[in-house]
Amino acid sequence: MLVLLTSTTIHLPWFPRLPFENYDGIGIQLVSGGARTIQVQDGDNVDESSQVWRFAAGNFTENDVGGTFTVAGSAEGNDGDYTIDSVTNAFTVVSVEAPAADETFDPDAVTVELVQPSVFGSWDFRVSNSYIQSSATQTPNDGSPWTPIGSQFEPPIADVAEQYVRDTANTANQFCQACPLDAAAIQLRFTPTSGRGPISAWAMSKGNR
Repeated sequence: MLVLLTSTTIHLPWFPRLPFENYDGIGIQLVSGGARTIQVQDGDNVDESSQVWRFAAGNFTENDVGGTFTVAGSAEGNDGDYTIDSVTNAFTVVSVEAPAADETFDPDAVTVELVQPSVFGSWDFRVSNSYIQSSATQTPNDGSPWTPIGSQFEPPIADVAEQYVRDTANTANQFCQACPLDAAAIQLRFTPTSGRGPISAWAMSKGNR
């Protein structure tokens, strides 16, 4: 399951789609930040004087501010790394660094890779054996609190204190697992302390069916 979160305090319950007997373990990849390829289209361009870049397939959001994109294969000396200073709309950004020259990019020659910034903060896992899925407040039906289980994960879950680096394991891109683990519902929380950017969690659970 892929869980996509925003850079706010998260209280997101996670539980099996089917009732598991002997539901006994979970592994999860925790990512703050991320990377994606921007497919260059006909008409994509950069204006040197305003430092405005236009990519029709950019899909930019405010979460990209502070991230960097790498241009390769340009014809006018615009190869390099650029920091996103602001996002105008889904296909337009302004860079901190100035490009070398105006250019309309050749889709067959130019590649653009974007690395999104990380949100710093902490992950937290809790379990409940009395959680009701329809509860608007996401609280167990007996009123008891969720029980923290962070100490059961190996390797230990680290606070996010580094920027995401593509294809690199660090606190912004970490794997952890808990096994054995017996619970009816698992709650994943992320509490940010600073920064902005996308948060994602790739979870895999196991049981006897």
